[in-house]
Amino acid sequence: MDERQAFLKKQEETAARQSRRDLPITTLTEYYESHGVSLGLDVCLPNPAAFSGPRPGVLFFFGGGFMVGSRAAFGTQCEELARHGYVAVTADYRITTLHGTEASDSFEDGVLAWAYVRENAERWGMDPGRIALGGGSAGAMIALNVGKLSGVMPRALVLFNPGIFDPSAVDGTRIGSWYTGRIPPFGPEDLKRGMPPMLIQHGEEDTTVPLQPVRAFADRARELGIDARLIPYPGVGHGFFNFNRSRPHYFMTLGAAMLFLDEILENRV
Repeated sequence: MDERQAFLKKQEETAARQSRRDLPITTLTEYYESHGVSLGLDVCLPNPAAFSGPRPGVLFFFGGGFMVGSRAAFGTQCEELARHGYVAVTADYRITTLHGTEASDSFEDGVLAWAYVRENAERWGMDPGRIALGGGSAGAMIALNVGKLSGVMPRALVLFNPGIFDPSAVDGTRIGSWYTGRIPPFGPEDLKRGMPPMLIQHGEEDTTVPLQPVRAFADRARELGIDARLIPYPGVGHGFFNFNRSRPHYFMTLGAAMLFLDEILENRV
């Protein structure tokens, strides 16, 4: 094969890969129940013509201080992940403004959503052994706690500005009120050997969740042999990764998450 033929073949292969990723995805809306409340999950399925066989999966929880928000917050990330070969799920859970609940109730719902995803994984074409948990802010804390509370750890964690605080600094504060009930703030002392690999992406100018305790958390995780990767982003604050907040940072954080998940969940695209 001469140089021109090799170039044309490479161009054809590139075009073929691109066309596979441009195929339409399928989105399902399903529901799980918690204390008589029906809570939705949007499930984005990759196109079977592009991605056959059991696929890796991700379950996301939105942020909002356990008070506000909806599963739509991670809708665009789920759609892009599905185009990249993942079965991607974003889940609702009970929140204060709609259900009069506390943070502990939101954590309980996270456990139920996690169980629902595992129970239905094969029906969706998801490999039950290759599922990550993720979320933003309060939702990242649900993702971080669900494995411990359920006794079933995910294969990986993808955390966007997680609400990790120095527990001694939150008593009597608004942050402390998020954790009323039986769930205390998750800090470095809660880390255990054998926890799954985790990617944390955080704004350096975050005034809601300061970077310092998050950095200490990642440092302690690495001391315990946990694969904990922290990416700090200069000049941005809380929620910087959201599509409607900063499109450049949305693409940057999503790209970093995809690369991490591809590695840990062994996504073959």
